[in-house]
Amino acid sequence: MSERPVMWLDIKELAGVGFPPMDPRKPSPTAGKRMKALRESLGLTTREVEEKSKEVARDRHNEEYYISHAWVTDIETGEYTPSIYKFYTFSAIYHRRYDEIVSLFGLSMSDLKRYQASLGVPKTHLLAGDSEQDMERISLPYSGSCADLCGKLARRPRTRPQY
Repeated sequence: MSERPVMWLDIKELAGVGFPPMDPRKPSPTAGKRMKALRESLGLTTREVEEKSKEVARDRHNEEYYISHAWVTDIETGEYTPSIYKFYTFSAIYHRRYDEIVSLFGLSMSDLKRYQASLGVPKTHLLAGDSEQDMERISLPYSGSCADLCGKLARRPRTRPQY
């Protein structure tokens, strides 16, 4: 049995294959501008954001939730991308959903669900769905009438799930 040679892929090689080079520490400047516009629309100063973030960090017993006024400015000018903890703090202070705040930086929760559905896992599992934002209406193809479907469901034998 012959062994295959191991190939290592340099991430820099991907830049020329449809993937533009990206510096994860440098967000799009427009994301920072949108964060600034959001803060200003709420009538908050960078110092007030800092004070409110201290409360969040104190309550969470974790200094990573703290955002200094200088950090707020650096994020708004596109110098830095917030960490997951700082996104959480911005979400709390700006009264916006977490996914709305991260979407300003190009992270889409709908993309995440698409990847989860398409990538799969080796074993089946129960779907997580304990939050309201996970509750979505889905349409399944069915050619009959609603009454016909309800009738079929009503005549179906009731069984307990086997775990």
